[in-house]
Amino acid sequence: MNNDWDDLEEQARERIINNSPKCLNPFRITRVDDPTGRSDIDLVTTWGIACKCDNNIGQVLGYSLKDFNKSYNGPLQFVRPLHFECGKCGLVSLIIDEHGFNSEVAQIEGGIGSATYRGTGETSPFHCHMCEATSFEVMTSFIYSDGAFDLFVEAPELPPENFFDLFEARGKCIQCGKVNVIASFEG
Repeated sequence: MNNDWDDLEEQARERIINNSPKCLNPFRITRVDDPTGRSDIDLVTTWGIACKCDNNIGQVLGYSLKDFNKSYNGPLQFVRPLHFECGKCGLVSLIIDEHGFNSEVAQIEGGIGSATYRGTGETSPFHCHMCEATSFEVMTSFIYSDGAFDLFVEAPELPPENFFDLFEARGKCIQCGKVNVIASFEG
Protein backbone atom coordinates (compact mmCIF):
# COMPACT_ATOMS: atom_id res chain seq x y z
CA MET A 1 0.00 0.00 0.00
CA ASN A 2 2.76 2.46 0.92
CA ASN A 3 4.50 1.84 -2.44
CA ASP A 4 1.25 2.65 -4.27
CA TRP A 5 0.96 5.87 -2.24
CA ASP A 6 4.58 6.78 -3.05
CA ASP A 7 4.03 6.04 -6.75
CA LEU A 8 0.93 8.25 -6.87
CA GLU A 9 2.75 11.01 -4.98
CA GLU A 10 5.58 10.85 -7.50
CA GLN A 11 3.07 10.98 -10.37
CA ALA A 12 1.52 14.08 -8.81
CA ARG A 13 4.94 15.69 -8.38
CA GLU A 14 5.85 15.00 -12.03
CA ARG A 15 2.52 16.32 -13.24
CA ILE A 16 2.92 19.52 -11.20
CA ILE A 17 6.47 20.03 -12.47
CA ASN A 18 5.50 19.50 -16.11
CA ASN A 19 2.14 21.31 -16.26
CA SER A 20 1.18 24.86 -15.43
CA PRO A 21 -2.02 25.63 -13.52
CA LYS A 22 -5.07 26.37 -15.67
CA CYS A 23 -4.98 30.06 -14.72
CA LEU A 24 -2.01 30.42 -17.09
CA ASN A 25 -3.93 29.05 -20.11
CA PRO A 26 -4.37 32.55 -21.63
CA PHE A 27 -0.57 32.94 -21.90
CA ARG A 28 2.47 31.60 -23.66
CA ILE A 29 4.59 30.34 -20.80
CA THR A 30 8.21 29.40 -20.19
CA ARG A 31 9.79 27.75 -17.17
CA VAL A 32 12.07 30.08 -15.23
CA ASP A 33 14.25 29.68 -12.14
CA ASP A 34 12.49 29.92 -8.79
CA PRO A 35 12.89 33.45 -7.38
CA THR A 36 11.00 32.71 -4.14
CA GLY A 37 13.78 30.94 -2.23
CA ARG A 38 11.27 28.30 -1.11
CA SER A 39 12.26 25.42 -3.37
CA ASP A 40 14.36 23.86 -0.62
CA ILE A 41 11.26 23.31 1.56
CA ASP A 42 8.34 23.19 -0.88
CA LEU A 43 7.64 22.21 -4.45
CA VAL A 44 7.70 25.45 -6.44
CA THR A 45 7.02 25.93 -10.14
CA THR A 46 7.74 29.28 -11.75
CA TRP A 47 6.55 30.36 -15.16
CA GLY A 48 7.33 33.46 -17.17
CA ILE A 49 4.24 34.71 -18.97
CA ALA A 50 3.84 36.31 -22.38
CA CYS A 51 0.85 37.45 -24.39
CA LYS A 52 -0.42 35.23 -27.21
CA CYS A 53 1.32 37.75 -29.55
CA ASP A 54 4.63 36.54 -27.96
CA ASN A 55 5.35 39.83 -26.16
CA ASN A 56 6.38 39.34 -22.53
CA ILE A 57 6.42 42.99 -21.47
CA GLY A 58 3.37 44.74 -20.09
CA GLN A 59 1.53 46.12 -17.12
CA VAL A 60 0.05 44.16 -14.24
CA LEU A 61 -3.38 45.51 -13.35
CA GLY A 62 -5.02 44.93 -10.01
CA TYR A 63 -6.05 46.23 -6.62
CA SER A 64 -3.80 47.44 -3.80
CA LEU A 65 -3.72 45.36 -0.62
CA LYS A 66 -3.75 48.65 1.35
CA ASP A 67 -7.31 49.29 0.13
CA PHE A 68 -8.49 46.09 1.84
CA ASN A 69 -6.18 45.81 4.84
CA LYS A 70 -5.75 49.22 6.48
CA SER A 71 -3.09 47.89 8.87
CA TYR A 72 -0.79 46.85 5.98
CA ASN A 73 2.03 49.39 5.69
CA GLY A 74 4.46 47.60 3.39
CA PRO A 75 5.29 48.29 -0.24
CA LEU A 76 2.60 48.15 -2.90
CA GLN A 77 1.21 44.63 -3.33
CA PHE A 78 -1.88 43.54 -5.18
CA VAL A 79 -4.75 41.23 -4.22
CA ARG A 80 -6.70 39.13 -6.68
CA PRO A 81 -7.76 39.31 -9.42
CA LEU A 82 -4.59 40.17 -11.35
CA HIS A 83 -4.49 40.96 -15.06
CA PHE A 84 -1.66 41.37 -17.58
CA GLU A 85 -2.00 44.08 -20.21
CA CYS A 86 0.29 43.40 -23.15
CA GLY A 87 2.60 46.30 -23.95
CA LYS A 88 2.55 45.42 -27.66
CA CYS A 89 -1.02 44.52 -28.66
CA GLY A 90 -2.93 45.83 -25.62
CA LEU A 91 -4.71 42.54 -24.88
CA VAL A 92 -5.73 42.27 -21.22
CA SER A 93 -5.65 38.71 -19.86
CA LEU A 94 -6.54 37.36 -16.42
CA ILE A 95 -3.53 35.97 -14.53
CA ILE A 96 -5.32 34.74 -11.41
CA ASP A 97 -8.63 35.10 -9.61
CA GLU A 98 -10.56 32.13 -8.20
CA HIS A 99 -7.68 29.66 -8.51
CA GLY A 100 -5.62 27.57 -6.10
CA PHE A 101 -6.23 24.87 -3.51
CA ASN A 102 -8.95 26.57 -1.45
CA SER A 103 -10.76 27.90 -4.52
CA GLU A 104 -10.63 24.56 -6.34
CA VAL A 105 -11.97 22.69 -3.30
CA ALA A 106 -14.75 25.26 -2.85
CA GLN A 107 -15.72 24.87 -6.52
CA ILE A 108 -15.76 21.06 -6.23
CA GLU A 109 -18.09 21.46 -3.25
CA GLY A 110 -20.45 23.66 -5.29
CA GLY A 111 -19.15 27.08 -4.26
CA ILE A 112 -17.62 29.75 -6.44
CA GLY A 113 -14.15 29.90 -4.93
CA SER A 114 -12.31 31.48 -2.08
CA ALA A 115 -10.27 34.64 -1.54
CA THR A 116 -9.33 36.57 1.59
CA TYR A 117 -9.29 39.85 -0.32
CA ARG A 118 -10.75 40.35 -3.77
CA GLY A 119 -10.88 43.63 -5.63
CA THR A 120 -13.75 44.84 -7.80
CA GLY A 121 -14.21 47.83 -10.04
CA GLU A 122 -11.53 49.69 -11.95
CA THR A 123 -7.99 48.32 -11.75
CA SER A 124 -4.77 50.30 -11.55
CA PRO A 125 -1.31 49.42 -12.86
CA PHE A 126 1.36 48.13 -10.50
CA HIS A 127 4.34 50.47 -10.27
CA CYS A 128 7.98 49.69 -9.51
CA HIS A 129 9.00 50.17 -5.89
CA MET A 130 12.23 51.83 -7.03
CA CYS A 131 11.45 54.01 -10.06
CA GLU A 132 7.62 54.05 -10.33
CA ALA A 133 7.64 52.62 -13.90
CA THR A 134 4.75 50.31 -14.84
CA SER A 135 6.21 47.96 -17.50
CA PHE A 136 7.44 44.55 -16.38
CA GLU A 137 8.48 41.07 -17.40
CA VAL A 138 6.23 38.93 -15.19
CA MET A 139 7.02 35.66 -13.40
CA THR A 140 4.38 33.61 -11.61
CA SER A 141 5.28 31.12 -8.89
CA PHE A 142 3.07 28.38 -7.51
CA ILE A 143 4.00 26.78 -4.20
CA TYR A 144 2.62 23.34 -3.35
CA SER A 145 2.43 21.51 -0.04
CA ASP A 146 1.52 17.94 0.81
CA GLY A 147 -2.19 18.71 0.40
CA ALA A 148 -1.91 18.66 -3.40
CA PHE A 149 -0.22 15.25 -3.28
CA ASP A 150 -2.69 13.83 -0.77
CA LEU A 151 -5.60 15.01 -2.89
CA PHE A 152 -4.12 13.44 -6.03
CA VAL A 153 -3.67 10.12 -4.23
CA GLU A 154 -7.33 10.21 -3.16
CA ALA A 155 -8.67 11.61 -6.46
CA PRO A 156 -6.14 11.03 -9.27
CA GLU A 157 -8.58 12.39 -11.86
CA LEU A 158 -8.08 15.90 -10.44
CA PRO A 159 -5.19 17.94 -11.90
CA PRO A 160 -2.77 18.50 -8.97
CA GLU A 161 -1.15 21.51 -10.70
CA ASN A 162 -4.34 23.50 -10.00
CA PHE A 163 -4.18 22.84 -6.24
CA PHE A 164 -1.35 25.19 -5.23
CA ASP A 165 -1.22 26.61 -1.71
CA LEU A 166 0.53 29.90 -2.41
CA PHE A 167 0.80 32.17 -5.43
CA GLU A 168 3.42 34.83 -6.03
CA ALA A 169 3.81 37.22 -8.95
CA ARG A 170 7.03 39.12 -9.47
CA GLY A 171 7.86 41.68 -12.09
CA LYS A 172 11.25 42.71 -13.41
CA CYS A 173 11.03 46.43 -14.10
CA ILE A 174 11.89 47.25 -17.71
CA GLN A 175 13.19 50.69 -16.75
CA CYS A 176 15.49 49.98 -13.75
CA GLY A 177 15.74 46.16 -13.58
CA LYS A 178 14.43 45.82 -10.01
CA VAL A 179 12.47 42.65 -9.34
CA ASN A 180 9.30 43.59 -7.43
CA VAL A 181 6.92 41.31 -5.54
CA ILE A 182 3.59 42.20 -7.15
CA ALA A 183 1.36 39.79 -5.25
CA SER A 184 1.72 37.00 -2.71
CA PHE A 185 -1.31 35.18 -1.35
CA GLU A 186 -2.83 31.80 -0.57
CA GLY A 187 -4.32 29.78 -3.40
